[in-house]
Amino acid sequence: MFGEGFSKHLYQRQGFPPSVTPDYVPFQVWDLLQALLSAIGVGEKSATVIGATFQWFLRDLTGMLGGILFTFYLGSNLDSNAKMWRLVADLMNDLGTTTATLTTK
Repeated sequence: MFGEGFSKHLYQRQGFPPSVTPDYVPFQVWDLLQALLSAIGVGEKSATVIGATFQWFLRDLTGMLGGILFTFYLGSNLDSNAKMWRLVADLMNDLGTTTATLTTK
């Protein structure tokens, strides 16, 4: 269900590539780049390099601390249930990606 066919169905237009004009893929590449850059504050009048750096730092710091705390409290349980935790990690990654996709401008 979550293989290559599912991701193509989720992210590509129906009938791709014959159903789109030749400039569709380059447009989507630039649109993706614009979304990524605007997510870190590029193009906003009030944005500064320090602000973007600080935001990036906080995002990485909270992710690292969350991983450390999770491992500290549940580390002994990880080895005995490796497959389950791998599934949980994949689901959390999918949830994060979906949330990021839905909350971008």
